[in-house]
Order: sequence, then structure tokens, then C-alpha cells
Amino acid sequence: MGGKPVDRTLINKLFKTYSEKIGKEITPHDLRHFFCSHALNSGMSVHEVANQAGHSNIHTTLLYTNPSKSELLKKMNQL
Repeated sequence: MGGKPVDRTLINKLFKTYSEKIGKEITPHDLRHFFCSHALNSGMSVHEVANQAGHSNIHTTLLYTNPSKSELLKKMNQL
């Protein structure tokens, strides 16, 4: 891409194309949420994930840390 920023419209078109191919809507936000959630679950700190996601405020990253009910129960049972 020659060092130029990627246009948001192009990214959205690509996601639309692949959404149609797999029969399920996926968005850039879905990919971002997937990365942040799995990075945190894999042991990266909130600060590391915030840095990689480009969040200037750690509270933005914390929005991606919603554990599932089963994850909460598992942790509660460890107490």
C-alpha cells in the first residue's frame, strides 16, 4: 500500500465482502473486540492490550473485558 493510510471505506467494503462469503456479518469492531478479549485471556496485561489497540485511555480497553458467566463462575469457584 506504499505507506499510505488505508481508507476506512476500503476496509468496510472488505468486511462486507467477506461477511457475504461466510454468511455472517463481521465488522472491524468485531475484530477489535476479538483481539482485545483474546489478548487479555492469553495473559497480556490491560496496559499491553491498550497499547496494541491504540487506546489512549485504559478505560476504553476495559470495555472489552466483559467475562462470560461461565468464566465468572469458574473464577468464583477458585476462591
